Amino acid sequence: MTNLSDLLPAGAASKQLSFTASGTIASGKPVILNTNGTATQVAATSITENIGSAVTYGATNQTEYPAVVFDPDSNKVIVAYRDNGNSNYGTARVGTVSGDSISFGTAVVFQSSGTNHIDSSYDTGEDKVLIVYQSYDEGNGPAKAIVGTVSGTSISFGSALEVEANQSLYVRVAYSPDAGKHMIIYSDGGNGSRGAARLLTVSGTSVTRTNPEVVYESNSVSSPQDIVYDTTNDKFVVAYDDNNTRGRAKVGTVSGSSITFTGGSAFDLSGINEAEDIRLAFDSNLSKVVIAYQDKDNSQKGVAIVGEVSGTDFNSGTKVEFEGGITDVHSIVFDSTANKVVIQYRDQNNSNYGQYVVGTPTSGNSISFATPVAITNYNNNFGGAAFDTNAGRTVIALNDNTNNRGKAYVLQVGATLTNLTATNFLGIADAAISNAASGKITMKGGIAANGLSGLTPNAIYYVQDDGSLNTATSAVNYDIANGSYTQAFSVSSQDTFPTGVAFNPAGTKMFVVGNTGDDVNEYTLSTGFDVSTASFVDSFSVSGQQAAPMSVAFNTDGTKMYIVGETEDTVAQYALSTGFDVSSASYTQAFDISGQETEAQGITFNTDGTKMFIVGDTGNDINEYTLSTGFDVSSASFVDSFSLASQTTQPKEGVFNTDGTELYVLARDNQKVYKYTLTTGFDVSSASYASVEFSVSSQETSPQGLAFSADGSKMYVCGDTGDDVNQYATTSTATNSTTVEAGKAMSTTSINLDYST
Repeated sequence: MTNLSDLLPAGAASKQLSFTASGTIASGKPVILNTNGTATQVAATSITENIGSAVTYGATNQTEYPAVVFDPDSNKVIVAYRDNGNSNYGTARVGTVSGDSISFGTAVVFQSSGTNHIDSSYDTGEDKVLIVYQSYDEGNGPAKAIVGTVSGTSISFGSALEVEANQSLYVRVAYSPDAGKHMIIYSDGGNGSRGAARLLTVSGTSVTRTNPEVVYESNSVSSPQDIVYDTTNDKFVVAYDDNNTRGRAKVGTVSGSSITFTGGSAFDLSGINEAEDIRLAFDSNLSKVVIAYQDKDNSQKGVAIVGEVSGTDFNSGTKVEFEGGITDVHSIVFDSTANKVVIQYRDQNNSNYGQYVVGTPTSGNSISFATPVAITNYNNNFGGAAFDTNAGRTVIALNDNTNNRGKAYVLQVGATLTNLTATNFLGIADAAISNAASGKITMKGGIAANGLSGLTPNAIYYVQDDGSLNTATSAVNYDIANGSYTQAFSVSSQDTFPTGVAFNPAGTKMFVVGNTGDDVNEYTLSTGFDVSTASFVDSFSVSGQQAAPMSVAFNTDGTKMYIVGETEDTVAQYALSTGFDVSSASYTQAFDISGQETEAQGITFNTDGTKMFIVGDTGNDINEYTLSTGFDVSSASFVDSFSLASQTTQPKEGVFNTDGTELYVLARDNQKVYKYTLTTGFDVSSASYASVEFSVSSQETSPQGLAFSADGSKMYVCGDTGDDVNQYATTSTATNSTTVEAGKAMSTTSINLDYST
């Protein structure tokens, strides 16, 4: 790799060198140095979530207890399972992920008798797979372990070791690369079903155990438990249900061949809650443990809790629901590419469908979830998953009830990835550089003064993953995920069915359209965007054009106004002789939208009025139009639409952020605001759901209209239940990445790249 210190001649004053661009580079943008010596603009790439088609691994028979593990040495995925069509033998197949699919090698039997409760781990020291299981039709049903060696698309096994002679249920295993040992846990049926553990050591094709077993729970452990290894703190975490009374977590410390368990904190702090189907994953990005389980005392819903090892104890946050139906949790894995977890489960309230949900842990021991996705119908309580770090995808294995076959699915979790690392930042482009052309880069030691703006003098700036420059913390607007209600203003004296709300750019005027009067009501605000300071001024009837007006919008200077309604199938345009003064309005023309929408609910434009967007109930979508003349609806032509049906069947309003890269949609049926991201500003074909939502149900159960302040720091929702405009704060403080320092701003348009903290 090119050494940056060798690129700059000694005593050079300009601190600039020419580089060949790989991809186009904009002036004033941070760039990285590639391994071939070219330069590339720092940028983030958006990956769309996708799950591939089912691939059968249980060739002709029903399978149960699938355990999935990734072998990073061979870049293969191993699925171990009970083959119900072959005398319930323990069987394994090696899978190769390619794109969104997977192919399997020949099935290999590792246990020629009945097999239950299969789990697996990978030994990075020995490059071996360790499979643990209960041999249920042999003796008392002992726990066993066996070593597998992957070769190509096949796997071979050594001799099995009997780990525990007593009946052993809920067998699980995890590996510590620090200790070079695996920890197996199980419910010891010969000793009151107490929770017990042993250490296993792999050497070649053999496995040995420590003796005697170590008890981590003296009470009965009579429901599925799990274990995970915390690579940051060099600890094991075991989570289990304490004698059917409460979910608990303990920390296991390995020293030589001994195990010490400490803690035992209840991880569900909301009360005495029994936990079933417990599954664990370690978030290596935040050094957190995510616990997913069935909340048995809360209608058996699916919930998750984020916690962390603190010394020799385990501290947890508040549980978050990811599924409201009866949930059988099967697996949870951490996707280290997207820094998210994938939980796979059965939803008994949805025809026993197998589903998955993606969760994003946060540093504050919490987690947010996207909308669950149904995979397939199946009827048992078992499934497994692993993350393939080579392919950057999760492999999910389960039994498909359609034809009683073991099926595998490859899931690509949606993510935003960056080409920036802690060591490849080169500098800032002095001017725009075309792909394959040469251009100057201001590097460390120089002052970049071209293409920059909006900097705060004397502030330290850092390069962010998306190629922007930012300080350590900054204000984040349009942050509906952390929004909070502040106040409301009643409009009931003017209209008892308010359907839309809009403001002028300064927020000193507010406009509310309503179905009761079929008019637009104008208010003045003595303090911009503060609805508590509003007072009614005047109204303008639109009944001649819209019998059921739903939304109002204006052009930039307020000399044009637009109304859509749910009965006329048109956009009505008005001229205002005095900007933002509805008393000066007069009707001018209409544009027919019936080809796309017959129940229009919302209207908005991009900044220069060359794009118009209509939200409607008929298609449950947002429709995009181009206008050859800005803000002239007669010049509009339909372009494309984007479906909102996955989140709502009653979309009421759509609002964009300033550059059109974010779209916010108000849903009446769910009383929520949903966020979508657009890879190309104001191009709905590039939109995708951002898995972010905000409920307004506590203020309004029939929301109709949505608006934001000019900077996105405030949000407004009106509705016909409260007959008011509700105001919310949507600004939060972002903790920005400080991994890659750019330098200190010398002025609003220059930055000293030689500065170092």
